[in-house]
Amino acid sequence: MIYLGVSGAERTTMDAHMTFFSPDTDVMVLIIANYDRLPKSTDISLASHVQKIEPLWVALGPDRAKALPGFHAFSGADNTGRFSRKGKNTWFKHFMNAEEHIMEAFHNISHDQKLSENTQSRLE
Repeated sequence: MIYLGVSGAERTTMDAHMTFFSPDTDVMVLIIANYDRLPKSTDISLASHVQKIEPLWVALGPDRAKALPGFHAFSGADNTGRFSRKGKNTWFKHFMNAEEHIMEAFHNISHDQKLSENTQSRLE
């Protein structure tokens, strides 16, 4: 459904407004990762509030935003509170400080059908 929204948004003016309705973190992660293909006025209505996507995209930067789905999957997504005895906040701090080759590896996780040995070794 998100990709239908992205596809539809690419055929309309970027001055349009788009709101996604979902309390699911996975949906927000995918929207952030694809924000460069969505109208600039895009937000998500979560259970407790409406979150604009642009400030999140700007805070992450394009490379980290594109790598976010891979990081989200690697760190246990939203159904695992801890991975290797570290909580999501700790992993996110590492993600924000990670070097470019780590961002590339996280990006590859969500785009490659089979992980290369190079990507696997970068994430070890």
